[in-house]
Amino acid sequence: IKSLIDSNCVNPTVESYNLLKEKSDGLNIYLLEKRRNVYFKILDQLTFDSDDLELILKSSLLNNSEKLKILNNCSEEIIITNSNLKLLSSILLADNSFIVSDNILDSILVNNQVPVKERLSIFNKNSSKYDLTFIESFLTNLGGNYAWITDTSSKARIPQDHDNWQLLSVLANKRYISSFSEKDSDFRVNHKRK
Repeated sequence: IKSLIDSNCVNPTVESYNLLKEKSDGLNIYLLEKRRNVYFKILDQLTFDSDDLELILKSSLLNNSEKLKILNNCSEEIIITNSNLKLLSSILLADNSFIVSDNILDSILVNNQVPVKERLSIFNKNSSKYDLTFIESFLTNLGGNYAWITDTSSKARIPQDHDNWQLLSVLANKRYISSFSEKDSDFRVNHKRK
């Protein structure tokens, strides 16, 4: 079937897409990639599941703009899976023009399958959207030393690096913490004393 697709023997119709979706594993997306000019004209007639979306997000033949058009045709229930959130995280960090809904962004930030460093970078880029309640839940969800920041009775220590400096600067600007300082190879978090 793949060679038929490669030689343009499979017509790019909704019916052929749906038939390949039913009978094969991912060949519907391969057909979409190969004949995307036609399929993007009828994109609203196609249905995608989370497995299709994963293949789309991994695609090297589709550019990010095309991936975003497809993403915008999918419900959040289809988008918000561990594997798709991990893939979206990488795209968001690499492409500032790739914009997802706040709900999807929030899901990426609290998803433990997305690496902590990626979640930190995404949070830092979008920090203006978040209130103190979300920040507390985000830090708790990151776990480890980051969760200690939520404990106002202790002085949490976070390894020194640029992402952590940005995070602590955001937290200080939002008055979640009072300040932070350098101590050995860490940042030390200070809270207001009550």
